[in-house]
Amino acid sequence: MKHERNVARTVVVHAVNGRLIGPTLADPGMDKKVKDAQQRMFPNRQAAIEHFRKRGVLTRNGNLTKVYGG
Repeated sequence: MKHERNVARTVVVHAVNGRLIGPTLADPGMDKKVKDAQQRMFPNRQAAIEHFRKRGVLTRNGNLTKVYGG
């Protein structure tokens, strides 16, 4: 997995009643962006399992740890 550093990201955010509001998963086109990002981060199932195992979300067997409801 390639890590990008010092990369400027642009997100359109607007203020509503003093709160910053940005894009949500319900916005049109966001589902494709999320799926594309998932595919870049985890090109296969094993890469995803390894990622979450390193961060303490999954056990060696691939089950959720107790902290995450396992």
